[in-house]
Amino acid sequence: MPIAMLITPPGDARDAVGLFLAGRGWTVVPVAPEVDRVHELFAAACPAIVVADYRGDAAAVTDCIHVLLARGARIYALNTNEGLLAEGPGITVAREANDIPRAPGAPASPHPPAAP
Repeated sequence: MPIAMLITPPGDARDAVGLFLAGRGWTVVPVAPEVDRVHELFAAACPAIVVADYRGDAAAVTDCIHVLLARGARIYALNTNEGLLAEGPGITVAREANDIPRAPGAPASPHPPAAP
């Protein structure tokens, strides 16, 4: 079961990103941006990827990311900019849907890609 941890405050944004990740084949474990809780859930769930949504308290999300990078997590950051977080080892700033990979073993989309 491919697991993605989603760091973002509860609410509509979390629901929307969770549904998007589920559509890409991920089982989503949502968590509020609280360093101790994120650290605890990361150890328990062993997610393949971590998706961090910067809507809300960006500083708290950044703190969580730095803790997880030290643990070797692969982070995909949504709704951020270079002023908040720069791409680097272990971090991808996701600007498009395809910047976040499909889960291993997830079936391909039934919708063909749009013609150029």
